[in-house]
Amino acid sequence: VPGAIVNVYPNPFNDKATFELQNVAEGQKTLRLLDISGKVIYSQTVYNKQFILERKNLNGGFYFYEISSEGTKIATGKLVVE
Repeated sequence: VPGAIVNVYPNPFNDKATFELQNVAEGQKTLRLLDISGKVIYSQTVYNKQFILERKNLNGGFYFYEISSEGTKIATGKLVVE
């Protein structure tokens, strides 16, 4: 989505990372984490412009994230779990 801004911190992270969305409409969104092969390994439904991703069972490594709303990608980026 043009103008959408996503801040993720800390990145890399150990226990949890905070996502902050700017210039994005209110409503339900989906956060998906993909491994380097493109396989979806985690999905979370979020409703706020700020939310937390907890590490839980994520292995350390490099991931891609996608944030979408109703099937439309809002933003993508990279995330590192230590």
